[in-house]
Amino acid sequence: MNVRRWPRWPGLRRDLGRLGYGVAEEVLAAADFGVPQSRSRLFLLCSKGPPPPPLPKAWRRSARAAVGMDGCPMTPPDGGRRAAATIARADRAVASLGPGQPFLLVYCGTDGTGGWQGDRGTRRDRIRLLGNAVCPPVMESVVRRLAATGA
Repeated sequence: MNVRRWPRWPGLRRDLGRLGYGVAEEVLAAADFGVPQSRSRLFLLCSKGPPPPPLPKAWRRSARAAVGMDGCPMTPPDGGRRAAATIARADRAVASLGPGQPFLLVYCGTDGTGGWQGDRGTRRDRIRLLGNAVCPPVMESVVRRLAATGA
């Protein structure tokens, strides 16, 4: 949302209007689209003609529900189909947290935590775990709305 302070922001909005686009600024919170995060992003929704209508907000759910800790079965890491390195990461998590404690395995890349992340920690830890990109359900809603209005 800091982009609004960009010196060329007013010119961008004006130029889009001169090109025949209706422009709507919307701050969308990922949590309003079923993503278990409070991440908000500014979107410029543009369509030929009048500005597109606001996006309807969906539903909210917790991170715990999203990762399957509220009734969804979790796959044991040693189910016979995992690579040895994956099982070693899971073993490190169990050794650190204790048996029966929830954790997330890191499958790709190096995260600097030993290949697993607990579902607790500081706010900074949780933010880093969840990332900082535009969430797919938010972008899907934006594209669907623009497609429905003929943008």
